[in-house]
Amino acid sequence: MSDGSCIYNTPRSRRMPTKCNYSVFDRFIPYRPCFNAEASYTKIFDHQNGTGRVKQPAQHQDPRLRYYKKLLDAVFKKTNQRIMAITQRPQSEYSNPMSPNRSFFTAPMDNLFAAPPRRKRRYVSKSPICVMDLPNIRNNFFTNNLDWGKSNKIAVALNMTTYVWDFESKRCLAIQLGTAGTDQDYITCVAWNPNGTAIAIADTHGDITVCDFGCSLVEPQPDLKKRSTISIIRWSENVFYSGDYDGGVCKYDPRVMLSAVTRFGTHHMMVCGLAVGPAGTPYFATGGGDGYVHIWDTRSTKVFRRIHAHTLLAKALAWCPWRKNVLASGGGCENGNIRLWNIHTGHMVGEISTQSQICGMLWSEEYHELVSSHGLTRSIETETNDLILWEEKDFTFEPVAKLQQHVGRPLHLSMSPDKTHIASVGADEHICLWNCFSSPSKEDKIPATVVSPVMLTGHIR
Repeated sequence: MSDGSCIYNTPRSRRMPTKCNYSVFDRFIPYRPCFNAEASYTKIFDHQNGTGRVKQPAQHQDPRLRYYKKLLDAVFKKTNQRIMAITQRPQSEYSNPMSPNRSFFTAPMDNLFAAPPRRKRRYVSKSPICVMDLPNIRNNFFTNNLDWGKSNKIAVALNMTTYVWDFESKRCLAIQLGTAGTDQDYITCVAWNPNGTAIAIADTHGDITVCDFGCSLVEPQPDLKKRSTISIIRWSENVFYSGDYDGGVCKYDPRVMLSAVTRFGTHHMMVCGLAVGPAGTPYFATGGGDGYVHIWDTRSTKVFRRIHAHTLLAKALAWCPWRKNVLASGGGCENGNIRLWNIHTGHMVGEISTQSQICGMLWSEEYHELVSSHGLTRSIETETNDLILWEEKDFTFEPVAKLQQHVGRPLHLSMSPDKTHIASVGADEHICLWNCFSSPSKEDKIPATVVSPVMLTGHIR
């Protein structure tokens, strides 16, 4: 009978006197003596945190911020009270300020002042799942003789022969372009098209051969002749771009009989790196032996941005897949830094020093990590021969794992179509397959971008 919500269900003669103020409620509104209107209103309409960003689940927040918030709640005695509270929760002897057993630092407070929890570092296997021999592979920093196609086939070039190894069936097919007459006759680069149905092969003579992998007979196309040696080829839909030893940058369309060749321009020195922008962007980047990175606009065939990225040799280039305006570049042994660039402004937004030659880089969109392969050090007498996984957050790098298997510097890197495995080819005549990015758990998976509730594209309910 003491509950004010039941007083009108009792006859007038049986009503017991209570201490409630009957003027604050009526017969249609339940009596809630512990109801805090201001705190409840704040909880209902608090959609955003203090920084102005959309509030994310606790498991995706920074543990240091959660730890600091707990300290503030303890200092200001913020209670986790329910919105429509009728009764208060029972107080323990530690929460009662008049309890004789209460100390200045209670047991819950001692837990708050402990060290903040650290993020659980995910496990990365340090051993490759497969190691195969590649006899007589060239220790040439300016070649790009490895590519993993969408058809789950790995192409590796040795001298004048390209070997295609099926990752699923474990079968190998050899594509012979010609006989190596001299030691200067060899394949310089291979590249699969986006569908994994054709492969482009270039050699030191400047010949570019586009092979339909389903055909048994492969014939070179004489109209794709280039005077200078091709150093790198990268596909973009049905066309591909190339860079040569003379610094020239060209675009080829192999679908027409007389392939249309578009010349973009030249570097002051040879082109040793090339990266095509993510889908939906009309840009691609080239790195030269002079350390400059050129951002080209495919709509005007002109240099959109010219960046002096490194002292010498800007070979390793990798376009960030979730930030289309960010490009990563790696320098040579004289300037072994990994740098992030905003292509629209040309400003550097992130940097990490490795003190070694950077041969290749790859991004993992699932984990927001960067893989880099390292060779010669600054002394040019020692090698690191490591593959390092970097966690990139807010344009800062933190090492996750170091993969040490190659005896010679890992010259080439390529990622599987499902973005879970990495293939590396080293000067030690070995190819290693690494399972670096397995399917993530809920704790490790990067949360998707949360849509603000005030955006017009979001849902109201």
